[in-house]
Amino acid sequence: MAFNVEAVDEFWRQSARELDIDITEGHKLTHMYDSFRAYGWIVRIPNIAGILGTVDNFFNFTDTNDTLTLAARRVTGLSYNVETIDVNKVNDRFYYPGRPATQTATISFDNMIKGDTAKLLYAWMRTTYDPIFGTHSNPVIAGDQFKRTIEVIQLDNQRNPKLVAKLYGAFPIKWSIGELSYGTNDFATIDCEIKYDMIVQYKTTDSAFENFLGSLIPGLG
Repeated sequence: MAFNVEAVDEFWRQSARELDIDITEGHKLTHMYDSFRAYGWIVRIPNIAGILGTVDNFFNFTDTNDTLTLAARRVTGLSYNVETIDVNKVNDRFYYPGRPATQTATISFDNMIKGDTAKLLYAWMRTTYDPIFGTHSNPVIAGDQFKRTIEVIQLDNQRNPKLVAKLYGAFPIKWSIGELSYGTNDFATIDCEIKYDMIVQYKTTDSAFENFLGSLIPGLG
């Protein structure tokens, strides 16, 4: 497909008319159509202290929410897909939507000394499977609920929260210490793979939609 210069030019002119901007003031148009930065985000794992319950004193944790938000450096795997149902009819094949499936999110954290990032994430991992007692979701550690809702919030160029992706029913399935090497010049990291039941994205200003989600999914907010 050839690049249509005229169509692009008309798009900008139409945009200028709708926004009541002189077409010669191109800087205003580019500002209006600015994009999110890949580095403009924060991650929150609310109520993780509640998950850990009685082990808080054992591990001497600091403020857990702030620790993980500050330590997070990279997030991948925020997506879902719909599997297809294949139907064969003679020589033809038709497709229908089937079950949804989420991916596995990976969050990399700086291994902060004061924040005890490694200990904190390891303790959360123990709520999934505890190698010390050989049990799944140890109620002594996990309490009634080891799953939590993770929020990945995208910021605009003024650092205002604009979009939030919520990972409902999230729990860790892999905890790993990043590469340790004398040849590197970087912080040590902790990588955590997280499985989740559902991902929903919406604008941070859409409080009505957020309340609606909360009514549909009680206990996972």
